[in-house]
Amino acid sequence: MITRDTIVRTIASIALAAGVCMPAGLVFADEPAATDSANEETYRPAEITDEEVADVLSAFSDPTTLLFSEESTASSSVASGTVELAGETQYDTAAAEALYAFDSSEYAIVASGTSAVDALSATGLAGLLNCPILLCAKDHVPQATADAIASLGVKNVVVVGGTAVISEATASKLGGSVTRLAGDSLYDTQLAVFEYGKQHGTWGKTAFVANGAKSFADALSASPAAYKLKAPVFLADSTGKLPLDSARALISGGFNHVVVVGGTAVVSDDGWGVYQAAAIMGGGGYDDVTRLAGETMYDTSAEFAKWAVSQGYLQWNGAAFATGRVPYDALAGSAVQGKEGSVLLLVDEGYMASLDAIAQVNANSPISTVKFFGGNAVITPATRTAVLTRLGFMGASIVDRPYNITFDRFVDIEYSSVSQYQNYTRDEVRQSIDPASTPAGSRAFFQFAVLSNGYSGMTAQQLDAFIAANCQYSERSYGVKSKLRGTGAYFIEAAKTYNVNEVYLLSHAVLESAWGCSRLAQGSVKGYEGYLNFYGIGAYDIDPYNGGAAMAKKYNWTDPKSAILGAASWLSRNYINPTVSSAAESGSQDTLWKMRWDAQRAATSGSVWHQYATSRTWATGIAALMADCYSRNGVAYDQCGLTFEVPSFKQ
Repeated sequence: MITRDTIVRTIASIALAAGVCMPAGLVFADEPAATDSANEETYRPAEITDEEVADVLSAFSDPTTLLFSEESTASSSVASGTVELAGETQYDTAAAEALYAFDSSEYAIVASGTSAVDALSATGLAGLLNCPILLCAKDHVPQATADAIASLGVKNVVVVGGTAVISEATASKLGGSVTRLAGDSLYDTQLAVFEYGKQHGTWGKTAFVANGAKSFADALSASPAAYKLKAPVFLADSTGKLPLDSARALISGGFNHVVVVGGTAVVSDDGWGVYQAAAIMGGGGYDDVTRLAGETMYDTSAEFAKWAVSQGYLQWNGAAFATGRVPYDALAGSAVQGKEGSVLLLVDEGYMASLDAIAQVNANSPISTVKFFGGNAVITPATRTAVLTRLGFMGASIVDRPYNITFDRFVDIEYSSVSQYQNYTRDEVRQSIDPASTPAGSRAFFQFAVLSNGYSGMTAQQLDAFIAANCQYSERSYGVKSKLRGTGAYFIEAAKTYNVNEVYLLSHAVLESAWGCSRLAQGSVKGYEGYLNFYGIGAYDIDPYNGGAAMAKKYNWTDPKSAILGAASWLSRNYINPTVSSAAESGSQDTLWKMRWDAQRAATSGSVWHQYATSRTWATGIAALMADCYSRNGVAYDQCGLTFEVPSFKQ
């Protein structure tokens, strides 16, 4: 619980507004320098601990809760018309995908959740058997997999892969009748899959060829079409050629169309005669051999999707997006897309060829549904928001802010600075910095809101009602009346005057002042009675109460109006619309994330310094308050008119 004394309590030696302890001692953002008249006085706000942030937010919901307008709400995902199929592990995700696409199934294909190469050839078989693809560990059956098999009523389990990836003991626990398809190599396994398909159905007249040694991605891009067409997938080896037995099977398979997926670096032109022979044996000819390829796996994914749609095999609507970095979500998801007849597109940050392809189509024929295979760890919020924004699924304007520094390097720099003052682990710092930790549309997502666009349209009555509804807890704790009551009009005036968002100004004041009840906010510091400071500006560690109160006296903040407008001016010129030279290297820190994490300075000089707080939850705490203020007044995040700037990093 926050007390009157702890709300402005600081942690010794924390460098806050300025950020980090410099070798010569603490240097604060506006501290006057003998040779720099552009610098104003530098004072840092009093530190708010993570516990105090949590206490201020205790009346509200989980900061990760999604906030959307009624028109854009979807129970399964982040915006209307989107579906997220994801779980904590690849096994959970595969099970979610299976249960989404199937109500029941006589068969199920089970592949390794740690070595997917054997199963690359199984997608066509899944189509032939009209069944899902599930994943299994080597030495145990994941609960999600077992539950999916039971829920679907599976009677026949087809394990693709040898005992090195799924043990015999584990396979025996899958339930029902278990058949294993495996060989000495992945190419032998592929042939076993092909022969099993011949025994249990009729392969279609199209066959796909992709590389099985160098890249799994091309086979995955083709997998929905392989499922839909009941087409086998033949795998080329490390030289780009089909092994002899595979070539013989392809030629004798009765195919009239062979589709090669991938460029000559992964599927060699040396095999072109084999593909022609397969087509001729099936009754076709040279024109029935097609190669689909791009410069990267993402380009190839886009090219394959465009071709499959042009042939009438698949459709754009219902497109699924999956990472190209690991195969498991896309592998299991191929059955979903094949069953629904929709494309599967590979995307990752910086690799949006697939998105470019679908966006062109969407401009003429709007897409009503998209899917995401996998959670934030594999498809980052930046990637999701890029997809949804490009396709017109989100009312919010979301843009990318690239930094010329790798993510890990930035984490190292921030951790080396904050670890001097806070007992955080590197993983904790990494999680707080990582945009992937913050889903689009969550309360915490407001840490990416651009604050420099000024007034966003809230009324004084709305702000006052928000304050009145939530300040009683602090009033009871402190035994005072909140100085923020009835101040809504002042935040709006400050927003219009200094081009700083009014809901941010209120939320920041709430967090730093315990809803206007702290000693600094009340103006009750001995010797400085009547001087109000809602933001802790000047409350540096050496003497936070006297420092913050002296700052308020210096600027004559004697009432709530002057304290709010004065602080807004200070925040604007130091961070949001900076004019002081000490902020030049850090640039415009016009989001809460940038105020907390000094990314631009890190990218240009390899250090951090100009940042408002050391608490890793400071930015998300204020963000949660902003989100709650908007949502409690009936304004969803995608209706508030804000731009959200999501950081990205050099690969």
